[in-house]
Parts: sequence; C-alpha cells; structure tokens
Amino acid sequence: MKAFYRLPVSLTLVCAILLGMMPFALAAPVELTPDQTQKVETLVESFANAYRAKDLGALEALSDKKKDADSLARAGFTMLFNRIFNDEMGDATFDAVESSVSENRLIGDCIVTRVAFDETIRTADGTTSKNERRWILNLVERDGELKIDEAVEEILGGSFNPQTRAFASEKGHYSVTIPDGWTPVHAPPILGGIVPDSFAAVAPDLESFVLLGFVQMPLKVSAQQAVEADAAGLQRMAKDYVREGGSEVEVAGMPGYQLFSEFALKEDSPGFALEEDSSGRRHRREQLYFAKDDILYFLVFDALPPEQFDTLKPAVDAMMDSFAFAASEEGLSPQQKVAEELGQGSVTGRTYTNEEFNCFIAAPEGWEIDTSPNPGHLVQMKHKGDNSIARLLGADLKDRSPKIPPLKDAVEVRLKQVEAVVQDFKEVSRRDTTVQGVPAIESVQTYSLEGLGKFEIKELTVIRDGIYYLILCQAVGPQTLEQLGPDFDRIIRSFGFVK
Repeated sequence: MKAFYRLPVSLTLVCAILLGMMPFALAAPVELTPDQTQKVETLVESFANAYRAKDLGALEALSDKKKDADSLARAGFTMLFNRIFNDEMGDATFDAVESSVSENRLIGDCIVTRVAFDETIRTADGTTSKNERRWILNLVERDGELKIDEAVEEILGGSFNPQTRAFASEKGHYSVTIPDGWTPVHAPPILGGIVPDSFAAVAPDLESFVLLGFVQMPLKVSAQQAVEADAAGLQRMAKDYVREGGSEVEVAGMPGYQLFSEFALKEDSPGFALEEDSSGRRHRREQLYFAKDDILYFLVFDALPPEQFDTLKPAVDAMMDSFAFAASEEGLSPQQKVAEELGQGSVTGRTYTNEEFNCFIAAPEGWEIDTSPNPGHLVQMKHKGDNSIARLLGADLKDRSPKIPPLKDAVEVRLKQVEAVVQDFKEVSRRDTTVQGVPAIESVQTYSLEGLGKFEIKELTVIRDGIYYLILCQAVGPQTLEQLGPDFDRIIRSFGFVK
C-alpha cells in the first residue's frame, strides 16, 4: 500500500476547489528494523544538508518524483522549497540546521517520519536569528534507498496560536479553532497557486484530515451548484462512488450546502493528481461550502477509513461552529477587504496593466473589468447581464521548475486536465499564432458542467521569458461563441507586453 499527501485539483472548475486530497495513510506504529532506522537517519541527514545549502537540485534528487520535471508532482516539491528559500528567506543563509527525528511509523512499504529542524539564519547584514521548523516526511524505498514521496510542513506560530488553538486567516479575515490533538499543516504549494488562502488540519490518527479555505467565484453560482460541480468531477475520478445525500446549511450566518459521499480513487486518476492512488483505500467525505457576495468558503473533511468518520465528526463540527470573521474596519466587509487587498495590477478605464507580469489587456464595451484575488487570476471581465466571462491568468513557471515546458505541451496538459473534470469535452479547433512576435496557440472548445450548463471557449496561450499567460474567454449559456466571438477576439487582440 502506498501512502502520500495527495492533491488532485481541478484547475478549470469555476470554483477551483480541491477535488480530492489524501494525507499520510498511517496505522498503529510498527517498530522499524535497525536497517530501516539507519536508512531514515541517512536520508534525514542528506535532507538537512541539502536544505542548509539551499540546494534545490539536491533536494529534488532525494524525492521520489519519477515524472518529468515539468509535471505537477515535481512542481509541487519545487514550489515548497522555493517558498522557503526565496519568499521567506530572500538573501539570508543558514549558519546551521540541526535535525532531530521525533517519531517513525511504518505501514506497508511506507515510513512516515516526523523531523524537527533548529535553524540558525544569517541575514545580509550579518544578523543571526533562531527558527524552528517541523516536517512530516513520507518515505518510500526505491532500489534499496529511501526517497521522499512527500514533505509537509507543520504550521508553527504565525497564523496558528498553539495556546488558544486558533488559526487566523490574514487574507480571508476569519478564524477557526483547531481541535485538540489535530495538527495544522500548510496546504500543498500547488493549491496556493489556485486559491488565495487555505490550510489543512490532520486528525490524531494522521490519516483523516480537514481542508479549509476560500476562493473568489468568477461566475454567479450558489454554494450548492459549486458542491455539485466539484462532486461530479470527483465522481469521474473515483470508483465505487456512493453519494449519501446533501442539504442546505448555514455557517456564520451565510447560506451553504453540505454533501456526503464515500469512494476510492482510481489508479488512473488524471494528470492533475500528484500521484496515482494504488491503495484502493476508501474515503468518507463531507463537502461543506458556504458563500458571501462572490467569495466561496470550502471545507473538505475526509475520514480514512470511513469508519473513523463518526468518531471525528464532532471535532470537525466544533471547528466549524468556531468559524468567525474578524471585526470589519473602514466600513468594508471581510469579502470586500479580500477583493481590495489581494488583487494584482491595476485597472485604468477599460485597460488592465500588470508591471510584475509585464502585460496589459483591455475590455470591450459592455464588459465589467476588475482584478481578482485568486492567485494566478490577474484580471477578469464579466459580460453584463449574464454569466459569460473572460480572464487573464498568469504564472511564473520558473518558480515551479527550472525546466520550462514547450508551449504545445503546456496546452496539451491543461486540456487533458479540463477534459478529465467536465462533461462532453470537445476541442473544436486549434491554430498557431503570435503575440508581438511571440509564438502562441489559440484553441476553441466546448463542454458542460453540472448545474452550470454549456460552455463555449476561445483561449490563447503564450509563454514568454518563463511567464505563462492564458487568456480564457468563456461564453456561458444562453450566450454562444457566435454571439460573443467578436468581443473575445477584441480581448485577445488587446493583449500585449509592457516591454
């Protein structure tokens, strides 16, 4: 049986919500053999040495990611350490990293190890400081050598207060209380590229988990529609999927929808999964979504095995009962503050400009234009009076992997991900073109989403200087591509590079 922190994610569903996630699959502790213990110690020492040197290549060599360097599996591993080395540390270096193993557990062919790092950090001006970091490593043996299948960082301090057990989302302006015995961990880095903020809490059994976060909804959909759409995508990825009913609920005064299901994930889950789940283990899941204005909040609770659900559910309910928004300031609601604080770039008149991503784009008459708080969603344009939308998405691929994928491969991978989670997918046409002399690919598709109807899409993909751009224009019924096509062409033609 294989164990890992699993993240199949829909990159294309309107709500961009997690479809499935499987943390470390653990059972009762089994004592390691002396040989296994020695291999763990050797790997942890190599891990600490590569980490201290900020050597991303050496860290990747310790991973069990057998896929190409531009895959999501390798990308997530790379993004995790890029966040620490670049976003958190910048020019600072490690004077020392002392590692210690606090726990080893064995299940099947997997070893799960808890590791603590005591770090001494030196800034550019010579100032030193101490820092503690804790890891949960999932290890597998390959050709007699242990490899890191997944590395998950526990949340220490900052947004989490271990005394009060309160987790506060600075970006979402809400807080919840983490149940005693549950471990808060950082959400996988790839999820951070989709939703503005999220975190996970792993149950005392270290198998079951809760994921909580929020996302701006680009289309006008209810919490129930969002749950149903994501559940339908999950069902296509699952085997023996059993739906246990849904109902309307209320969370912190907001309308929501709750759905229960039980399933196992297929071995051939689509490419947006970090790994294939060959264990065949069954999940029992609660999906609880609730909305305010255009912000959708989501909770995903998975019990593994399903028999754990009734035991853990009271703790999950208590956590959601504690959900509360921070006091509003300056007359703005939490949802308005999210939109105000997290948007990137600027809109002047009908033109959006982003200096960091070196691009601009304009909205035609009859379209509303605004920045988006969702990561990677630079700007969105909404057609007045219906659900049709056009968006500019951007991502710095250099943060994900030193290898930039060819343009054609980037398009192929994304469309396979779309096809896996929607109904009746069809690519109508594809052609090569250019933007200011830079190669681009235009694609036209149609598909349907449960509860949301038919989508007709025209999109343009460009990669320049390691930056990925996607102009995604979606005509949503009753509007058609024939009706909105001229506006979509104007939007695409307005895109360009600042320099």
